[in-house]
Amino acid sequence: MENSPKQRLSKGDGVDAAFRIMFEKVAGGIKFVVLADCIGVASGSFYWRFKKRQDLLDEVLHHWETHLASHIINDAQTFRGPFKGRIYNLTDQVIR
Repeated sequence: MENSPKQRLSKGDGVDAAFRIMFEKVAGGIKFVVLADCIGVASGSFYWRFKKRQDLLDEVLHHWETHLASHIINDAQTFRGPFKGRIYNLTDQVIR
């Protein structure tokens, strides 16, 4: 196999890689059996709704992007004050 030339890392590449690793590590604990036990349903219920685990993870991410992230950004845009305070407010909302 031939080595490909090294590409220059952009900030976006770094952020994307960090997000992927963070999602993969945390998402590693998301299992149908654990989730089913947590909410009191049979694990087969998850297989009825999602063909595979990755389908559930994709849906979780889609939900976050379309509902929660846009809500956080909209709320942050209404916050007025110094830049540092606006960044703190946005970070606080993301963490919550």
